[in-house]
Amino acid sequence: MSSRFDYLQHLLDCVDFVSSGKKGAISDDRKLIAEYNPSYYDMLQRYLKNSDQRVKIEVITLLTNLRERQAIGDIKELRITSNENVSNACVGFLYTMDTVDDYIPDLMDILKHKRGSEFRNAAARMRSVGREEDIPELRKIYGQVDGEMREQMRECIEGIIDRTPSLSKKKRMLLSVPVFPDEDRFMSFADNTSVYLDIRYRDNVSEMDTISSRTYNNVAKALKKIQIRLFNEEVNLKYYSDEAKAAYNEINDLFIWALDDIKTKKILMDTPTSDMDAPDCTRCGNRMTYSKNGWRCPICGSSH
Repeated sequence: MSSRFDYLQHLLDCVDFVSSGKKGAISDDRKLIAEYNPSYYDMLQRYLKNSDQRVKIEVITLLTNLRERQAIGDIKELRITSNENVSNACVGFLYTMDTVDDYIPDLMDILKHKRGSEFRNAAARMRSVGREEDIPELRKIYGQVDGEMREQMRECIEGIIDRTPSLSKKKRMLLSVPVFPDEDRFMSFADNTSVYLDIRYRDNVSEMDTISSRTYNNVAKALKKIQIRLFNEEVNLKYYSDEAKAAYNEINDLFIWALDDIKTKKILMDTPTSDMDAPDCTRCGNRMTYSKNGWRCPICGSSH
């Protein structure tokens, strides 16, 4: 897979080819299609304003082949403001996206009721065309299957997340296995979590200004598990009693308090860098810890 820089360099070469009269140098280029990452959209986006209409049309066709949903707003605007040739390319893109959307209910039906190759093919197809609003339904299926089918659904959901930058911060939670409604099990979780946060954490960690990296790692891992469970239980609250809903709110408040509190601690590490302040994770903002492989965030796994 190309780096962002390599992809840009290849794109620039392809733009030069189109400008010199080589048709299909962008839209049909295998590398631009196979090694595309949704985070590269801004590089293609700038060429939608290119003065050469041949480049515009080629980029629009490439975006059509990629089924890039991030481009929908830009393409709709371009269709209105451009000449006939560019406008026709925009219409082709929008028609393709509408056709894809019409096909999604059939894919969802296959994922719910079929097995074997039909399920595998539908999951692979949904990975490339699924929308953000399809994820809740796909996660239900994800939680109902296991083995290879669960892995296929995980890859499906991950593909949609990777194509939707706004979901990147929720990726870890969206890829967790859903928890189906069970009030008794939830209340047991709520009781145990309350004891951990409101007694053990409050008495043993909260009052300290400095904690060991081992303590920080243990707390961070526990908070990560609590956060995922709260995320998955939120959709189940409509099935629970008022008592369970109150317990959820109490645990959620304790979680937020503990997460904010742990960020204020100075971490003491038995490493050559013990005199350094641990940096904050650039992805999620939590405190990072040091290991033989360098700084790593115990919450989201990012390295530094």
